[in-house]
Amino acid sequence: MPARGADPSPVASALGSFVGALADGLVAGGVREVCLCPGSRSTPVAIAVERHPSLRTWMHLDERSCGYFALGLARAQQRPVALLCTSGTAVVNFAPAVAEAAQSGVPLVVLSADRPPELRGVGANQTLDQTRLFGSHAKAFAELPVPSADAPGTGAARHWGQRAPGIAMAAPMGPVQLNLPFREPLIPALPAPEVMSAQRPGPPPRVEPAPGEIASLAGQLRALPRGLIVAGPQQSPDIVQAITGLAARLGYPILADPLSQLRRGPHDRSHVIASYDAMLRVPHPDMEPEVVLRVGGTPTSKTLGQYLAGLKRAEQVVIAEPGGWNDPDLVARRSLDADPTAVCRRLREALGGGEAGDGAVDGGWLRAWRERDAAAAVAVDEGIVEGLSEPATIAALIDALPPGATLVAGNSMPIRDVDTMLRAGPDALHVYANRGVSGIDGVVSTAFGAGAARPESTLALVLGDLSLYHDMNGLLAAGRFGLDATIVVLNNDGGGIFSLLPQATQVPEFESLFGTPHGMTFEHAAAQYGLDYVHAATAEEYREALAQSLRRPGTQLIEVTTDRVENAALHVEISRRVGEALA
Repeated sequence: MPARGADPSPVASALGSFVGALADGLVAGGVREVCLCPGSRSTPVAIAVERHPSLRTWMHLDERSCGYFALGLARAQQRPVALLCTSGTAVVNFAPAVAEAAQSGVPLVVLSADRPPELRGVGANQTLDQTRLFGSHAKAFAELPVPSADAPGTGAARHWGQRAPGIAMAAPMGPVQLNLPFREPLIPALPAPEVMSAQRPGPPPRVEPAPGEIASLAGQLRALPRGLIVAGPQQSPDIVQAITGLAARLGYPILADPLSQLRRGPHDRSHVIASYDAMLRVPHPDMEPEVVLRVGGTPTSKTLGQYLAGLKRAEQVVIAEPGGWNDPDLVARRSLDADPTAVCRRLREALGGGEAGDGAVDGGWLRAWRERDAAAAVAVDEGIVEGLSEPATIAALIDALPPGATLVAGNSMPIRDVDTMLRAGPDALHVYANRGVSGIDGVVSTAFGAGAARPESTLALVLGDLSLYHDMNGLLAAGRFGLDATIVVLNNDGGGIFSLLPQATQVPEFESLFGTPHGMTFEHAAAQYGLDYVHAATAEEYREALAQSLRRPGTQLIEVTTDRVENAALHVEISRRVGEALA
């Protein structure tokens, strides 16, 4: 760094112009948050984003947690978030979050600092080939020029800084990697940042459906009164009204995934079916649809997936952004490659008329689905009235949350139990989970990212013991960023979901290969990260711990001990009760 009052060196000026232009470009492209980790090679960019008045930085100590925090932040905001790290394995540790972002459509801009190209392949320290490191998981890749006094590269930096967020936001949304090689010295002489409007750029333009396709499908739907709408995971608030309006016109039930944002809220829920995972385990010959409209990501429920794969006569139509086909069993015969919100609105307009009851609408069809939905929900609730089971724990958490809360569910059993226990209701509830790749890692950090994006919303996280073990270092963010959260960990001493799979009865080595008991509790982890801790041994203790946690500032960890074998037996019993209720 030059002495105070001295002119900066040409190299420092060029470096400052480059990273200053990059930061200005990111802001112009819509980025307002940068999640970063400490490192030497990323020094010039770190200084530029930290000093930029239009950027907020979130400093993490671990790249994997940092990546997932950015994922939660971007998903909840539906806006691009930048990630920054130094060279080497630091970049590799972003890979799990990048893969999840690619599969679940979350806009991230990865800024991977690098050694200069001449150091690749010659044994240089902390150097690997970072070009296209994330492969097909990144929507786009660009390596920017090394800034120098003779060629500062500010045009490329400004261009890609602004362009990358747009690519990340374009349908289908996903991550972009910008590789940034730098030579020493690494301390920039920064110019004054551009003065930007506080207003972000608007959302990218929607891909409108072709009028001919809309007219054709609307004509078909008029003649098919027994249809379903399957609403998978999605985050767009606009699509909720579009789907419910279309369902009201057609008289179709909506099988609403817990991550569809359709189960809870002030919108019309009269067509929402929430207990389909339980009821579809009991086949009914008179409830096979003629057509299925599929919107959003792949549903959480395996039972629903098997049901859709087994439909023999129904025409299934996938409605998704170009490149966003979600049909793992390849049973759909038709797709509309356009913005799903626009498709639902245009279909509603093309169908004309009023609400359900016009033309070919079959009111008995919707009524039958609603009756079975209600009966299945009662049977499930009756099956969990005693004790502190995993489904009962999650049901009590959902009931305790105030309107507008944010609920993040871990993978394996928690999200499946949320699917079972989350009923339709008028109070808004924002539900998130990493269902793109469905990993159990990074869940704590994802939840804290979502909480940081919605500071006015009560944040709750429910996850399993192995999931918490995978991301214990993510707990550091609670105190570091002053986050308020209630964390419920269901500790069944291992991998609970495996107890529901054939391995539990068919593999003699089940416990050592799949159950993997660890014998840990999390009281000391809570103390290590400065969290309040409660071990709830009874339903009464758990409800009291929830009530206190939701009233208090800060982050509390509530641990509930459950038994994997008993949990598996309870799920069998619930299925039996549902079967009897729907027989």
